[in-house]
Amino acid sequence: MTRVATLIRHFVDLIGPSDAPAIACADAVASLARDRWAQEVVAVSFDRASAMRRARLLGLEPAGILNPRSWHVARHVATADRLVHVEWGASHAVNLVSLSPARAADHLVVDLLRGEMAWFHEGKGGAREPLPPEAGLAVDEAWIDSARRDAFRESLGLDQDELLLVTLDDPSTTIDAHAASEIAGMLNASGVAVAVLVPRTAIHVDRAVRHAREGYAGRLLLTEDPVASLSPAADLGVIVGPPDRRPYSSLVAVRHAHRCGVRVVVAAAGDHGESPDGGGIWLARDAGTASLAAACMRAARHPARSRPHPDNAPTIGDAIAARVAELATATA
Repeated sequence: MTRVATLIRHFVDLIGPSDAPAIACADAVASLARDRWAQEVVAVSFDRASAMRRARLLGLEPAGILNPRSWHVARHVATADRLVHVEWGASHAVNLVSLSPARAADHLVVDLLRGEMAWFHEGKGGAREPLPPEAGLAVDEAWIDSARRDAFRESLGLDQDELLLVTLDDPSTTIDAHAASEIAGMLNASGVAVAVLVPRTAIHVDRAVRHAREGYAGRLLLTEDPVASLSPAADLGVIVGPPDRRPYSSLVAVRHAHRCGVRVVVAAAGDHGESPDGGGIWLARDAGTASLAAACMRAARHPARSRPHPDNAPTIGDAIAARVAELATATA
């Protein structure tokens, strides 16, 4: 086999509210780096400053920011003859690779909302393949560093014995802040000192704020930063939305929280214990706030932080990197 690509260029959608494209891209970049592929990350955004900050918080170091409204887009996309494009998107993915000429038409489109990828070789193809639902994310020491955890908790003003609950639904605009505050309120009423962290882009934030001011929800923390970037500070994570409307991007957020040592609670009809692998995923009977709060209480009583994904287990990034490598390699 002979390599034909001189560069793998990743276009990451930071326009939409999902953090999954950046998280999964970072995982694939690390996987491809082990085989020494030349790579470049380009963040797609209308705001350069906020995109650079968001990307770095999520573990990426972009070589540049691309505004899709710019007339320079086509020129930027086609700057290398032997090039593989990987487009990472979710609900608002920007189709940049369609602007490429045929000579740079080998590309992979990764849809983190649907949990699938489609690849094109020399302008042909379009075959779709699901992303593995059982795969995790690679262990990254930066996300489980105790000093980083302490620094984040201090920046959030958390007491030493205060439990931090984070909302993990992705995209962030699907998070129900009021439901999260109700879960925190039930924990608070049970004697657990709790703070709940939700993004300002969540829905029903005004109701959550009112709920917290009335003293029912413990402390409510609102953040402009990606919740995933603060996962090292968290003790518990919860998916508030029901399982029948859970996109793949929420699974990516769960896997990321899990590798940060966070115990995660999700709804799963008919079960209400710890996940079969005992790895720190706790299952609530249903998506009602009472059931989720009960599962959070069980998880909070568990003494240990969750175990990260095993080193030798396949990851989401590995699955995508394998397809990228196929596109970047041709039979001699």
